Parts: sequence; structure tokens; C-alpha cells
Amino acid sequence: MESKKKNELRELFRQGVITPEQFKEGLFNIELEKGRKKVTDNIKRSWLKQNALIKRHEQIGRPTINDVINIAKGMTNLQTRALFLVTYLTAGRITEIVKSLKGENISEEYRLGKKVLVLRLVNRKHKTRHMKELILSFNTNKEKEMIEMLMEYVDKKHPEELLFKFGKTWAYKLLIKETNGWNCHYLRHLRLTHLVILYGFDAARLMRWAGWSDSRPSKHYIDLITDDFLEKFPDNMKN
Repeated sequence: MESKKKNELRELFRQGVITPEQFKEGLFNIELEKGRKKVTDNIKRSWLKQNALIKRHEQIGRPTINDVINIAKGMTNLQTRALFLVTYLTAGRITEIVKSLKGENISEEYRLGKKVLVLRLVNRKHKTRHMKELILSFNTNKEKEMIEMLMEYVDKKHPEELLFKFGKTWAYKLLIKETNGWNCHYLRHLRLTHLVILYGFDAARLMRWAGWSDSRPSKHYIDLITDDFLEKFPDNMKN
């Protein structure tokens, strides 16, 4: 289809129907459309892979926080491990992390007398709130262990230095390779699921954490509370 459009454009130029400027603009538009289609196809493939993982894990069991920790521990490259952990912990979009997040955006602070890790990320999809502040607690051993692994890399970088200088395509490849198929979309989905089921996030808190403009996307995750409850409820009590 692309070569056909180019041939038609060349024929119009040869016949003098269009000017050289129109010919160049036409070629540019064809290449632009090709690029848009490639991006769209890549997004579709990422979502298809995520949905396939979700369905597979519905059958064999949803990954736990221990699974996430064990995968992180198996990573020998500190930068890749940090990318994996920050993507999971923040449930951030990959474009909010790579070529964006700096050491100065992550700090250990005390809030209400408790030690916390504060992460400040750009918010790519919200219409008005362009930054989001996420607070991670040291109070649970599992969260603390993941934070410590993340900070092992962050503490080695200059505060003003980008933590991940590569683009989203390379980040996708790194994550999929090191996790045997978990892409950034799936890590975001898994973290949001854990926040609801394990930490009791309601729709409002989940919406703020995820950076959504409204609460409609959170309904799917809130429904998981009921599903999880029914799965754990004794069979003789369901009737």
C-alpha cells in the first residue's frame, strides 16, 4: 500500500499535476503515517502481551510480592534491577521513568514521624496535575527490602543525573528479557492489583497513585477485592 501511494505520487509529479514542494510534502506524509502505524502496532502488541500474561496468571495464580522480590534479587545489573523495581513500585508509565527520573526526585523523608521514600514523577496523562508524589513506607519488610535494593543504585548516582538515560524501547527490551516476559504495562497492572488487594486502596487513592484523570479505570481493580474475597471464602459458605 505504501509503495503504491508513492508510485501514484511520482506519476502525478511526472505529469506536472503537483509541484516539487507538493511531491516532497506527499512523501513526508506517507512516511509520517508509516511511523504512526508502527507506534500503534507496538502499543497493540504490548497490550496483547500484557493481557496474555494476565490470563495465564489467572489460571496458575497471580504473582506475589515475593515473586517480584525474587526476580529483583536474580538481576545482576543494578540499573536494570532499579528500572524493574521503580516501574513496579510506582506503577508508573515507562515514559514517566526513562529519560525523566533523576536521583533528586527520590528522597528518604519523615512524614508523621514515619520514615518513608518519596518519589516525584512527571504525570504524562493527567490533564491538570503534571507531577505526582508517591510515598512508599518502610514499615513492611517486603516494601523495605525492595526500597533498599532500589536505593543501592540510586545512591551511586549524582542527584541531578538521569537514572535511566535510554529510551522506552530499550527499557521494554530490558524488562522483558530479565523477567521472562513481564513488560512495563504488566508491572503497572500487577502493582495496582497489589495495592488494592494487599493494601486496601480505594478508588480515589488508586486514581491518584496511577495518575488517572478520573476514577473509571480504577473500577476494574476495585472489583478484584470482591473476586479475591470469593476465591478465599470457604466453599461451604458460598451458598
